[in-house]
Amino acid sequence: EDVQGVLGKKKGLPCDITPRDRDDAVAMVLWFKETILEPLYSFDVRGRQFNQAKLWSSPTVFGPRAYFRATTSPATLSIDSIHLSDEGIYRCRVDFKNSPTRNSKVNFTVIVPPDKPVIYDGKRRDRTILSEPYNEGSDVNLICEVSGGRPKPRVIWYLENHVIDDSFEHRSDGMVVNHLTFPNVGRQHLNERLICQASNTNLIQPSSKLVVLNINLKPQTVNILTKEKYVSADKRYEVECRTSGSRPEAIITWWKGSRPVKKLAKNV
Repeated sequence: EDVQGVLGKKKGLPCDITPRDRDDAVAMVLWFKETILEPLYSFDVRGRQFNQAKLWSSPTVFGPRAYFRATTSPATLSIDSIHLSDEGIYRCRVDFKNSPTRNSKVNFTVIVPPDKPVIYDGKRRDRTILSEPYNEGSDVNLICEVSGGRPKPRVIWYLENHVIDDSFEHRSDGMVVNHLTFPNVGRQHLNERLICQASNTNLIQPSSKLVVLNINLKPQTVNILTKEKYVSADKRYEVECRTSGSRPEAIITWWKGSRPVKKLAKNV
């Protein structure tokens, strides 16, 4: 049986200790590792009640990190704080009072989670700490780099909960990289999150970093307002220019044809 565990986490190695016959019972359970000749864990019921079994864990292998859970189905050798050296093929030997000994093997693989992603822009600036806004209508170009992990992780870009780019590549330096081009950011994307997620197992939550889209928005409306329908020469009039929808606030300037009007009585 193949079992996977995550570095530093907990996992149980299964072993079927159920007797074939009803009138039989477990006498002893021994755990071995393929590279170690001596038992590394024992569950000894000989001369005792089942719930008072004598437990022993080799101090050179698991020590206090292992505990045999005999009442689960199947029974499991629970390992805490998994080490990389815990990986390997294990054999569970079950001795019964009457039935022949039963052996079963477990191929235990240790998953090493990847490091936290790092998000750069084209100038190699860390965009997770840089709040420089994008202009409405521009393209967002980001690079997500992830180091570490065994096996190598999948690196995927999300816009909120939607996958927008799963085309990652493995570099010769061991990095896994996903280049994102997100075109034409608009008003609808303001404050949405671009999330880079790295994962190499379903046993733990993926590692992720995000960028919140800070966007400069163009004005949606520009109106010139005046109270008078008709104007006369040599008279003074008040004209208002009103704009809305921009982010940040728009800077209003007046123009006459192709030339800016610099002197105004009032600029609203």
